[in-house]
Amino acid sequence: MKKILLIVAVGLLMTTPACKKGENDPFLSLKSRKVRLAGIYEFASLESFGETSVEGVFPYYANTEIKIEEGRGTQVTKITLDEGWEAIDTKIKNIQIDKGEFIIDKDGTWKFVMNTTITWEEEGGGVNDHYEFTEIQTIAESGNWNFLDDEPDAFKNKERILFSKVSHQAFVQTDMKVVFVDGSSSDWPGEKYAVPHNGPIEAIYEIDGLKNKSMILKRPKDGIKVQGEGEDSPLSVSLVTEGMVELHLTQL
Repeated sequence: MKKILLIVAVGLLMTTPACKKGENDPFLSLKSRKVRLAGIYEFASLESFGETSVEGVFPYYANTEIKIEEGRGTQVTKITLDEGWEAIDTKIKNIQIDKGEFIIDKDGTWKFVMNTTITWEEEGGGVNDHYEFTEIQTIAESGNWNFLDDEPDAFKNKERILFSKVSHQAFVQTDMKVVFVDGSSSDWPGEKYAVPHNGPIEAIYEIDGLKNKSMILKRPKDGIKVQGEGEDSPLSVSLVTEGMVELHLTQL
């Protein structure tokens, strides 16, 4: 009986289709990687850091670090006038993900929805003690995905996936509260407006881990160029000189 079980096990190992594995993949899965990839995911955690060079009349560098765990986190941005200089301004924003859903279909399509509330404070002046900001963001995107077949040597044992963006809808509303030195306050509701897409339409992620109910995606951010509100915009051009994004997703 033991010999029969051993033969069956060896047969399964030999007939299971070969696929590339991430560091956090299971040792063996009888499902194809495409089947294991498909599903409805929510964000378990996110870590992102990057240095951005912003052109313009007064060029500067912005170093941003984002950490989100269980739907809550912070975004810390430090501004310097030259690379390597001491920061002249630091802004900390609190992030709450009200909804974060990523749907990957076996037919090669994907959908992404995220609703976020961001809060922060800024110093006032004169009769204004400080300002309190609440920014509501809603994002809905969709597109196509596929595995990358031709891999450089650095990724020959790791699977990578290309997400191509087809549609993008984003809206932002920023409300402000003015707090005066006497403790009183005044609310200034903002208007909801659409945010045009001004980033890359394709992103390549390395699949670092793909288990039955979880997935880890990593992506370098080097060389991403953002042009104001569009190619003809007079606003500043930003170039991410270095950075990394790591997403931990849990399947619903």
